[in-house]
Amino acid sequence: DHIDFHQDVGRIVAASAISHIVSHMIDFERNRVDFIWVNQDYKSFEWFLKLLRQFEQEQDAYLALNSNEHRFLIIHLYFTEIKDDQYIGTAPLELITQVATEDIFTGLKARTHFGRPRWESIFSGFIKDDTGFTADDINIFFCGPAAMRNAIQESCTKHRFHFYDEKF
Repeated sequence: DHIDFHQDVGRIVAASAISHIVSHMIDFERNRVDFIWVNQDYKSFEWFLKLLRQFEQEQDAYLALNSNEHRFLIIHLYFTEIKDDQYIGTAPLELITQVATEDIFTGLKARTHFGRPRWESIFSGFIKDDTGFTADDINIFFCGPAAMRNAIQESCTKHRFHFYDEKF
């Protein structure tokens, strides 16, 4: 069998980075990490779900003991294979996800988003939410395909976020 290790490099880096973040929860007093992972389908997340569930549980346990703290690791998963239906969009799936206590695809508390991320909307939200962050506070770290990198870098430039990418 042929194994493409280069395809796993980004996954390994992401898993390592998230592990470091969770193990240093106390250091994240004012900081926040929005972890955005984009894949075609939920099967592409399977190898990583156990780790993400563990992170959610550890963060919940920490927050239960430290009620004055805020959620610092926010997970966003996108399935690009699920497209909006021309007439009803993704309404049936969204209705199901609204009533479920956990994500129907991953079992996580973090909800799955359908289609491609709308970077402009996501990045605008980083500034508009109640965190008090300014553009200078926001760093975007990216690993992935060139077309997505270009779109993200363009949005970072527009919002004056710091952009860092890893090429493999």
